[in-house]
Amino acid sequence: MLRQVIEKALAGFGALLFLSSLAGVFISFTEQPGPLAVANAANPTVVASPSPTPTPTPAPAPEWLPGLSAYDVTVNLEKQRFACTSPDLNRPPVTWTCTRAEEDGSADYAVSITGADSSHVASVTAQAVTHGTTPHAAIADGFIAADFLSSMALLPYNGADTNSARNWVKTNIGDGGETTIGGAKFTLSINDQTRTLEIKATGAL
Repeated sequence: MLRQVIEKALAGFGALLFLSSLAGVFISFTEQPGPLAVANAANPTVVASPSPTPTPTPAPAPEWLPGLSAYDVTVNLEKQRFACTSPDLNRPPVTWTCTRAEEDGSADYAVSITGADSSHVASVTAQAVTHGTTPHAAIADGFIAADFLSSMALLPYNGADTNSARNWVKTNIGDGGETTIGGAKFTLSINDQTRTLEIKATGAL
């Protein structure tokens, strides 16, 4: 009887040792990092910095006065009694020339239109030469030149501000100057009794 009790006790003690050993193995296993954890530790994730936003490239200055046709200019001038000559379009760059003289001899006007062809106009140059034949010539000549050159400032190219252009010419008819309106550079120069207005595409050579 005593022997059976001892054998049962020993059997229970062995089972207890087995369970304790099994629990230790399980705890040891769960504490060890798995292959993925080891790999992640060896190769940490690198967060890429955002790429800088590229600076937009500005559009090049136009070589032509956009939307302006040489024929539109010459037709309008011919309605104002200008005589215009047509260039040989096969030999660019080409220039149209229009001239008119006042019947009373007070002024002569000339306009030249230069470009690759009628649809690609690079510049329009208008000139008023006054002769001081009217009363109060210095004042009158200024008005004569201002009236003509301010009308030429009304060229209908894309981006034009005709009111600003006309007012700028009238304001600066006595001193000259430069300004840019839309894609065109306006240059007003004075040499004695000759006043010249050049309207040129900002990217034209």
